[in-house]
Amino acid sequence: MTPSPRSATAAPTQEEATALVAGLLARLLELSPQDVDPGVPVSAYGIDSATSTLLAHEIEDACGIAVDLELLLGGPTVAEIAAEVTAGSRPARP
Repeated sequence: MTPSPRSATAAPTQEEATALVAGLLARLLELSPQDVDPGVPVSAYGIDSATSTLLAHEIEDACGIAVDLELLLGGPTVAEIAAEVTAGSRPARP
């Protein structure tokens, strides 16, 4: 199931963002969302720069918040990515 799009002005809660990121990552890697542990670095799932780019675009499409690709390439956990999404630190591209 694909998360529903959100307004760029309404950042999701930490719980919603964690579920969103886990779900998107799971879909990209053809896993069950339950198989994605929020405390495990995404690099442990074997994502590469292409998958990181896709994940960044998927997050932006889903909630209107741009996630820095450098963050994703730095080996954060799903929970750390979700915190970035929740903070809404950077507006999405127009």
